[in-house]
Amino acid sequence: MKLRINPITILIFLLFFFNFSLFSQTGQDSVSISLQQAIEMALHESPTMRIANRIIQIKKHAKTEQIISLFPDVSLAGTYNRTIKKQVMTMRFGGQAMEIEVGTDNNYTGGINVSLPLIAPTLWQNLKLSQIDVSVALESARSSKISLVNEVKKAYYTVLLTQEALKVIKETYKNSEERHKIITDKYNQGLVSEFETLRSDVQLKNQRPQLTAAENAVTLSTMLLKVLLGV
Repeated sequence: MKLRINPITILIFLLFFFNFSLFSQTGQDSVSISLQQAIEMALHESPTMRIANRIIQIKKHAKTEQIISLFPDVSLAGTYNRTIKKQVMTMRFGGQAMEIEVGTDNNYTGGINVSLPLIAPTLWQNLKLSQIDVSVALESARSSKISLVNEVKKAYYTVLLTQEALKVIKETYKNSEERHKIITDKYNQGLVSEFETLRSDVQLKNQRPQLTAAENAVTLSTMLLKVLLGV
């Protein structure tokens, strides 16, 4: 008797209990994770989102540089001179020579220069382009986020389906093993024919590839989800 699995029925059932083991089916390092946790992890750890967020920061920084170019440019300058020996002037008053020192001991000079680009079409155009770059980066990040969330959901539900399918196939295989053991015991006791034993053995071996395929499906779907989560 073959047991047919309806994926839609399984998916509806799993929506009420959508936790699954992320890393291992039986190991101690297994982690149960919900769909919302998987989405949050992907948005935080995914290289795609990290790159998108980094591009946004770069574009915003470039825009800030363009805005700063429109600010007034202020520069200060100052000098200080110390007169070691003043200049001496000699003048005659009433037939006598008098020496008069000219200048000061300390000289200070200072200045401030302020420049502002009143007409700068190139700067304004660059600022507009920078704003467009920021908008494009934000939209690209939003699109990447939507796409990533959808991919995580699909991968998550695929893992759920493959895990549940594996459980059913394992249970079916276990029942076939027990049935084959019973038939073998009966054959050893002379209660059934050799044909029944061979048929049971063939049926059991035919189910082994299905079990292997189901195990591989769980492994591959889990690996895909790990890639999307960035773990």
